[in-house]
Amino acid sequence: MKNNDFNGKKVLVVGAGKSGRAAARFLVGRGAVVGVYDDKFLLRKQESADTSYELRDTSYDRVSDGASTARATGPCEKGDPSLNGVTPPCDIQSMPGAIFVAGREQVEFEKFDMCVVSPGVGVTHAVVAPFWERGAVLGELGLGLSVKRRKTVGVTGTNGKTTVTNMIAHVLGGRGFACGNVGRPVTDCEGDFARKTAVVEVSSFMLESVNASEPFQTYSQQNTSPAGAPRFTRRGILLANRSAGSVLAKNLVFNGHPAIKKAFDIGIVLNVTQDHLERHGSMQEYIRCKRVLVQYSQTVILNYDDENARAMGDEKSLYFSRETAVRGIYIEGRNVVLNVKKPRVLFTLDNLTDQQAHSIENMLAVTLACVLLGCKPKKIYTKINAFGGGEHRIAFVGTHNGVSFYNDSKATNIASALVGARTIMGAVNLIVGGQTKGQDFGVLFKKLPNHVERVFCYGSGADVIMDCATEQGFTQIVRCDDLRDATIRAFGFGDGAKTVLLSPACASLDEFSSYAERGERFTEIVKEIISGVHEQITSYDRKGIWRSQDNVQCTNDCMIDGSGGDDRVQ
Repeated sequence: MKNNDFNGKKVLVVGAGKSGRAAARFLVGRGAVVGVYDDKFLLRKQESADTSYELRDTSYDRVSDGASTARATGPCEKGDPSLNGVTPPCDIQSMPGAIFVAGREQVEFEKFDMCVVSPGVGVTHAVVAPFWERGAVLGELGLGLSVKRRKTVGVTGTNGKTTVTNMIAHVLGGRGFACGNVGRPVTDCEGDFARKTAVVEVSSFMLESVNASEPFQTYSQQNTSPAGAPRFTRRGILLANRSAGSVLAKNLVFNGHPAIKKAFDIGIVLNVTQDHLERHGSMQEYIRCKRVLVQYSQTVILNYDDENARAMGDEKSLYFSRETAVRGIYIEGRNVVLNVKKPRVLFTLDNLTDQQAHSIENMLAVTLACVLLGCKPKKIYTKINAFGGGEHRIAFVGTHNGVSFYNDSKATNIASALVGARTIMGAVNLIVGGQTKGQDFGVLFKKLPNHVERVFCYGSGADVIMDCATEQGFTQIVRCDDLRDATIRAFGFGDGAKTVLLSPACASLDEFSSYAERGERFTEIVKEIISGVHEQITSYDRKGIWRSQDNVQCTNDCMIDGSGGDDRVQ
């Protein structure tokens, strides 16, 4: 795709988060007429404390006649009448030249040639669906990958993708950089793409709309309806018939472009377990989104030990495995064996600093990818051993009165939480809670290791979690008011040495802005406990009664094992 392909095109960017803002800048720089829409524009009121934005000139009408819009051309004070009662985001100045669409019902969206979707916005969104119907949707990922690139590695999976992305970039050193879901939008990386190997963390959200052509044509071939009549799946994805979409899709400049068709030199699928079902609607659709990376990769690396990942492969695929001798890389005894042309030992596990099962899987994926990128085994081994890992992933926080605290806030799904629980040895008081994302928490209680003595749950998904515990006959669970309450209760319950593990198995957005903020808050609470702020609470007896240092009963609001208390406990 050439830089002038968007010149004069009318492009709507849906979603004004970090990726959407980067996409808007990308398009404006290529001469596009860019409109930015976000549901938050409709919700924000003038009570905002923010005092300045770069908005002015609502007469900009090349996209829509009579639409409620504003163009980022100059400073604008809070309460400016040109905003029509809408308060835009504080960092709106980061998208100079864009139009900010403020009224859904007033805007003639059909006047836009195409729509670029931020990862946080689903293709079923009311604004996006009409563009999807006519094959005019492009994800921020596909837009970013349309530029000239050196080499590109894509990493996806339910768990471990951030770690593996950063680890590959760490091994490559100055030759590579990390972007995508790891924190840096793909549309913000054109300069680095031309000079370095890109390692892109790719989420299912990003893969859902990477390019309208592939998923659209797949739907068209599998679903037919009378001409002009759209169809919907159970989860509401718009399905158009062939006559309505195939021709339009071919006419769009980005669809079928070689730069997008095989966007990744290497595509890695680490694992696929249930997650984000509230967005994708079913496990089948979630797997389909993950499989898109395989379709867009020249060389594919899959986890042979994961059934869903293994099923995506064919005779050309490479695999990594802790258990089986595969074409790719595997463990034999204590040796790491590369088997691409013929088997050869690269190094042993003996001196690796992190030998947890999930870490070995990550190491195998990283090693195979880096060998294919031309790195020497000795360098790979040294770099992996020196890699510090990611924050908020089974990270030790501190110890107090024989209780150790670990922050695993990055465990935002059940599979990841189970890894955390299995990693810790000895008695564990486990903290879970947040947004459940449509997961079946019965799986958690079926598979919890025996050394998890109690579960403390909180957050918007607490009712769902408690109900699933009851259905599975798991009674060692306490419902708490919030993360602070859960942490203090988990610290106080039980005798002897134990570990309090925050491994929430849920998203954090009901109470926090991100899993990182949740982990930081947990760390703050632990530091309060260690400093003695909560010293007056020293035990939580077997009936669930808090007792102070002088053994005075503090509260009786939460009982365990059906021994009493209010209706928050099962």
